[in-house]
Amino acid sequence: MKTFIYVLLGLISIEINAQCWQSISAGNNHILAVKNDGTLWAWGSNNYGKCGPSFQNYTNTPTQVGSENNWLKASPAIYHSMALKTNGNLHGWGQNIFGNIGIGTSGINNAMIPFSSQIGNSNWTNIACGNNFTIAINSNGTLWGWGDNSQGQLGDGTTLLKAIPTQIGTSNNWQKIATGYYKGYGIKLDGTLWTWGINFQTQIGTSNDWEIITRDYAIKNNGSLWNISNVPYQIGSDTNWISISKNYQGNHQLALKSDGTLWSWGENTFGELGDGTNINKTAPVQIGTNSNWNFISAGEKYSLALNSNGQLWAWGLNVFGQLGDGSFTDKNTPTLINCSTALELNDINFDNYLKIYPNPANKLIKIDTKSIESINRIYILNITGQRISEYEKNTTEINIEKLENGIYFILIDSEKGNHVSKFIKI
Repeated sequence: MKTFIYVLLGLISIEINAQCWQSISAGNNHILAVKNDGTLWAWGSNNYGKCGPSFQNYTNTPTQVGSENNWLKASPAIYHSMALKTNGNLHGWGQNIFGNIGIGTSGINNAMIPFSSQIGNSNWTNIACGNNFTIAINSNGTLWGWGDNSQGQLGDGTTLLKAIPTQIGTSNNWQKIATGYYKGYGIKLDGTLWTWGINFQTQIGTSNDWEIITRDYAIKNNGSLWNISNVPYQIGSDTNWISISKNYQGNHQLALKSDGTLWSWGENTFGELGDGTNINKTAPVQIGTNSNWNFISAGEKYSLALNSNGQLWAWGLNVFGQLGDGSFTDKNTPTLINCSTALELNDINFDNYLKIYPNPANKLIKIDTKSIESINRIYILNITGQRISEYEKNTTEINIEKLENGIYFILIDSEKGNHVSKFIKI
């Protein structure tokens, strides 16, 4: 038995130290991320269930969402989340008062949609969430939107709420999209840049050499960086910018240059620029000296970045645990976020205090916790130590029908230590 425990801990250690992040996306105060194995993870504030099932109100370490492993990208908003699978399926969950999930319902009686509801058919290629609205690109190049439209943010020339995906215009050459708080942006295949909100889609400027788009900023294919919130004007004179990110509510920006360096500017009250200070910056400043950054995402008063090793770094406001480092303390320099199980498995003991039956099982397992005192939470882990489900301390029965066949572990986190028992799903 001790040998088995050592093997399990070895597997968990490998998982904790793995550099396995594929993509990240920062919402208002929660994060969605996809690992290299296609699993979906979330952390931060979970109001309206926007992180996923069985989450606490605030989760300050990366926690797996569901058990599926075919996720491609995700887009968190203020109160809802959308995520795209590799097969083109689009799913949404969280607040739905304005029909922002896109399943045909809205209003206070449909305020929360549980993880995860499929949206339309399997033909989506891109997704972007704004404040209570969503826009997406179909595989045929058409643009669609749904949710709140009170400010014309869906771009159809009306202010009518849309509770299901509704095609915006007739163009079928959309390539990239982004959202502001009440605005939408897009780049077409011909390199033209467009925006909408209050009225129909309007082309920004006359250039047709735009390549990268985010909220209020864009990059041309010559590497120049531009502010596009009103009349386009160039930021500085550098022509080696390759990526830009701004949160739709925040007032700070992140950007990458072609040499792999990371830059930021704007408000810095909570250290969201990552330069080791809390002083605002009006022009881009380099963050650290590393030159291996390749992905960025700006949240509301906090920042996330991936480097070429797949390591995830976070800094800024952390009141909801959105940095994912296991604390609620703000950081003003990049802090490494381990690709972890979101659970410290110290002093694990396989003992007779925790009984699971039937075992093996197909649909339901029952947990006998009568001999365990002061339980905090109950978790299901997979064979690599990833935490895939979380339950209240008084849980005595768990439905395992959606789990794939294999070996799993029940872990009881109590004030007197952790208790683990194995079960088999058949």
